[in-house]
Amino acid sequence: MRSTERNLRKFPLVLALLSLVSYTLADTCSCGYAQGADVIWTDSIETDFTAVRDIETFQDWAVQKWTSARNVSEAPYGRLREARNVVANPATGGDGSIGKDGSQAGLQLYVRSALEDDNTLVPVGEIFSKREDIQYGSFRAGIQTSSINGTVSAFFWYRNATQEVDMELLSAETTANNSTLNMVLQSWQSLWAGSDASKTAGFKKDVLPFIADDAVHEYRFDWTPTSVSFYVDSNHLWTNTLPDFVPSSPGYLVLNHWSNGNSGWSRGPPKEDARMIVTYVKAYFNSTDPVRQRDFSSACRKPSSDNICQITPQAEPPICRKPGGCEGGTMTVSSAASTGKVLSAILISIVGMAAVWLAGI
Repeated sequence: MRSTERNLRKFPLVLALLSLVSYTLADTCSCGYAQGADVIWTDSIETDFTAVRDIETFQDWAVQKWTSARNVSEAPYGRLREARNVVANPATGGDGSIGKDGSQAGLQLYVRSALEDDNTLVPVGEIFSKREDIQYGSFRAGIQTSSINGTVSAFFWYRNATQEVDMELLSAETTANNSTLNMVLQSWQSLWAGSDASKTAGFKKDVLPFIADDAVHEYRFDWTPTSVSFYVDSNHLWTNTLPDFVPSSPGYLVLNHWSNGNSGWSRGPPKEDARMIVTYVKAYFNSTDPVRQRDFSSACRKPSSDNICQITPQAEPPICRKPGGCEGGTMTVSSAASTGKVLSAILISIVGMAAVWLAGI
């Protein structure tokens, strides 16, 4: 009798655990990410860099460590990608905006002023997404550029020299009132023009109504089979629908901060160490990986409003409003394709806890 009464008293906790299962089921995005009424992306990479403490071990991003030798005909310096130029600066509390070094929290990508290798290489910071199966999607990054003249802050998708979607801000183009965004679509035409997209229809400049190094803003591009569109803080800037400039193959994402002394582009190198800050990346896309595609189909049996997550536009410059992290990006590193496996483990764990509790073990 006492055992029965004890177990009856445990039922409220069991019900709470089962309600957690229900909440988990409804919150998995197992049937993808809806962008408006007509577009659903199957996979995601969502990284809150204000919460990252060790970028070297982070599962979604790879710190780059390699050299681009200088080509004197194009630029006087090469680029030396080093781990020391990619620095995690996690939020330490308060409203989530201040990092451990007292500056804006987020991942810091440096361009150093001291040259290496007999003054031939500029030390720079760069990361790649570990996913290389990204084909079509919506890609957003919260970025604060450097105020030091002579560097390029860039967020882009890359396949090769003829398939690239790029957003670049040159610190040399920042004035006392505004900054300039360069929207770049590399193509066969740009390759034939000496890798200079500005000589093609795959290039556009736009003057932004703010100073990019003053605060974090969201830089975004949406890529479909027929177009590439560019946005800042969800304000549409340009759409290119010319077939020659819309990529069609899978690739990966890149964030970098660099200089090579090219007088027509980056200028520099900077006279002092320059820092670009990335607070988050939100990428929603389709995968060309057959395993990912199969996992998604398996996880998404019955699409509904409970298992399709809505992508929320960033309608204003992102700011931090909660302790320990930035509202502009949430630490959710698992993709929709792997949600089913994660969910199964959570479900088994919760049901197991309930069973053990009821058994009185």
